Order: sequence, then C-alpha cells, then structure tokens
Amino acid sequence: MTGTSIAPNNPLLNPLGSTYDAVNVTNLIRDAIQFAIYDLAPAQYDALKILNMAPVENSPLDEFVYKEMVWWREALTVFGWANPIITLAGTYALEQDLPVQVNSIICDPAGTPYIVIALVHSAVVNSSTITVAVQTGAAALGAGTFVAADVLSIQGQLIADGMNTMQNPTRTRLVDRYNYIEFFQRTERWDTIQLQKLINAGTTNVLSLEKQEKIRQIRLDLFSTYFNGTRGEFTVIEAAGNKKSKTTGGIYPLMVAGGSSHSTVSLSGLQTAFEALAFDTNYKAQGAVRFIYGCDELLYELSKAYKEDGIRYAPNDKVADLNLTLYKVGSMQFVPVSCELFRDTGTFPATWGSKLLVIDQDTITKKILQGIPAEQMGETNDKKQGAYMDYKYWWVAAQLGLQMNNVMGSFYIDVS
Repeated sequence: MTGTSIAPNNPLLNPLGSTYDAVNVTNLIRDAIQFAIYDLAPAQYDALKILNMAPVENSPLDEFVYKEMVWWREALTVFGWANPIITLAGTYALEQDLPVQVNSIICDPAGTPYIVIALVHSAVVNSSTITVAVQTGAAALGAGTFVAADVLSIQGQLIADGMNTMQNPTRTRLVDRYNYIEFFQRTERWDTIQLQKLINAGTTNVLSLEKQEKIRQIRLDLFSTYFNGTRGEFTVIEAAGNKKSKTTGGIYPLMVAGGSSHSTVSLSGLQTAFEALAFDTNYKAQGAVRFIYGCDELLYELSKAYKEDGIRYAPNDKVADLNLTLYKVGSMQFVPVSCELFRDTGTFPATWGSKLLVIDQDTITKKILQGIPAEQMGETNDKKQGAYMDYKYWWVAAQLGLQMNNVMGSFYIDVS
C-alpha cells in the first residue's frame, strides 16, 4: 500500500508539557487530547471471517500426517508400439500402480476394444509394457494400430465362466501428506509508572486500542499464513538460547506443491481461463459450491467479462450494477469472496494483488494442538502483584495448522 506516512507523536506538531517519557506516555495523558483515537485501518480489510469457514480438529502433536486416495482409473498413454506390445508412458513405482491387469479391456481413441493378455512392470520411466489382442473377428493388429501419445481408456475387467483363479489383485493407491501446526504471539510492554499514569488520567482509549490492535494483528498473521504460509522450520532467537519452531503450509503453497491446475493470463483471457480450469477441476457433486478469493478489482473484472456486454438499461435507471454474487458454469457454482488484504503488500507479496484462488472449501480443515486454545490472551504480573519485574506484558497468542485434501479440486489464476 502507498500513502502519506504519519509521524507518531511528532513533537513539532504536538508540543509537550514535559519531556519525561514524552514520546510514549505524556502526549497520551494530556487533557486536551480527544479521548477516542481514530483507527486508520481500511474497513474493507475485515475479511478474517474466512478463517472461521473451515472446521477445527484437535491434533495430539504439532505435526500431522493424512492420507488421500487418488483417482485410480487413470487413462493409459502410449509411449511406443511394437506389435503386439505397447510400452506405456509414465512411471509406475509398483505393479499395483498399473491401472490395468491381465484380462482388462482397453479402448483406443476410436473406441476399438482390445484385451490385455500380459503385462510387464518396470519402475523405470516409460518402461512398463502390456501385450494386447483383438476381439474375435476384428481386424488384426498392424504396425499403425497404435502410435505414440495415443490415450487409451479402460473399459472393464473380463472374466469367463468356469474360471477358478483370482488374477492380479490390486490395492487402492494412497498418498501421504503432512503439515505442521504453527504458533503465533504478539505482545505489548508497559512499565509500571507508564501504565499507572495512563490508568489514572483516563484521557484516551490507548490501552483498549493497543489490545484491540494486537488481536487484529495476530489475526492478520493467521490470515496471511492461512493463504500463504510455507511449511518448514526456523531457528527462533532468544537470549537464553535459540530454539527450533515449525511453520505451517498455507493454501496456496499446498496447491502448488500438490500440482493444482493454474494459468497465467491477461485480463482479456481471464474468462476463458477461468472456465477451462473450472471444468478441468470439477471433482465435486453437481451444484456444489467453490469460492473465488481475490481483490475487488479482479473480481470486478471477472464479473464484467460475464455481465457487461449483455446488460441493458432503461432510460430512468440510476444504478449500473456490474457485480455478480454467483457464477454458474455447467453444473458448478462459484461464489466470489472479496479479499482486499491480497493488495496489502504489508501482508502479502505484491503479486497477490493479481491472483485469483478458486478453492473447494470443503477440503480444508484447521488443526490445533490438543489441550491448547486456538487463541488465548493474558498479562504478566508486575511488582504490584508481588513479582520482581517493574513492567507488565500483555500478550495474545494463537495457533494454526492446515489439512487440505484433494488440491486437484482447486485452482489459481495469475493475471498479468
């Protein structure tokens, strides 16, 4: 964000009655100051309710592993053909990863069926092979029956009457994913005399405002991490000795690491890219809703792409409404959610102002460490409570971890 910087407690503009602790306190307790300190934060940044859209689960540890069952009926792609053997493109780490077995029926791009009569697995890329035969009475296999890059669909698994064998059993493929729970804290320190002067004078709401601001800042920390946190580990500096701490992976990095569909387009190609990616990632039930997260400007441009050319106005109309609150594309539904924080370079990298995230919210679960509140706050004791410290800390803490299943059901668009 850009704008005129405001120097706090500028002594040239705010002459002080004393210089004792002037910068921090004296200017706040003078009786000429208006009680309520004005909050300059943009009101439209109140988008933190998004954090509460995901259910919360307790985790016994601050690291957690979860499993996904991948879509196993994937098509086969031809890498090479030497009658009657097809070499398959891709890597299959285990034989059970092959989506076909002996006696599987497969179809070429034209729909002609073939039966798999043998297979040889190899963990080396582009090396597994299947041997095929034609249907009784069909044309014989030839040199041009298959060509590289042909995509072969799987029709079924054939058995015959009287068979007494169970051939090539398979197991569902699972993918292990993991993430960490991250812990956050914001603090405010007040020396004993400082604090007592403010309490005695009561001329401003600075103490209340400080607490409210610390709560807001830690929720902004959570918001930024929820979308853009990177899973990993840092060394945390402390005078008594450095310590290790984990950071959680947010939605966008999890999508990138998991291979979510994405596109980089200009504004003129936004609608086309959005529709193509929407159909490519349609894993939800008919009529189910996904959410479009982006700043107002991008959501407005997407809305105009659908609405502007077709809208008509009567002579007496006073309002030109180009905003859409729901997009229906085929059997899918999308709800736009304004995230003006994406434009705030103090919270997100500058590229986020031109990013749209389309999220299947049902796949996201927040994780917290069991036995510790998701958010908590308190204050330390000072001399008045019998402690030796001549100051008091007020603190607010929080924790966040994310489990995001099926990242392939979400996508993102960067607008150049």
